[in-house]
Amino acid sequence: MEESERSILKEIVRNKMHFTRVAILLYLAAKGDVTFKELYKDLDLSPGNAWGHLEKLEKEGLVTIKRVLPQSCGSRIIVSITREGLRRTEELLRMFKALSELGYSFSSTSKSTKSSERH
Repeated sequence: MEESERSILKEIVRNKMHFTRVAILLYLAAKGDVTFKELYKDLDLSPGNAWGHLEKLEKEGLVTIKRVLPQSCGSRIIVSITREGLRRTEELLRMFKALSELGYSFSSTSKSTKSSERH
C-alpha cells in the first residue's frame, strides 16, 4: 500500500466518523435546514437513534439543533449543518473519492494479475 493510500485510511480512522453521522451530514448538505422528523424519517432512523447522533454532531460543531415555536400547535425542531459541518463533509467526500479511485486501481491490478495467471 502506497503512502498516499495509507494517509487516506489514517484520516478516516482519525475522524472516527460513524456511518450514520456521515449519512446525516450528507443529507443536510444536500437538503439544507430540515425538521427533525423529516431527517429521521427520510434516513429511516428511529427518533432516539437520530437524536443521539445529532447530539454528537452538535457537540462537534457540525450541526445546530433549534427548537422553533410556530404560531399553531407544538414546537418543531430544525436541524441545520454548520460551516464546519460543510467543510468536514467536503473533506469526507474527497476521502471517499480517493478511496474509490484506490479501489479502481486495485480492481485493475487484480484483473491484470488474474489475466496473466491464466496465460
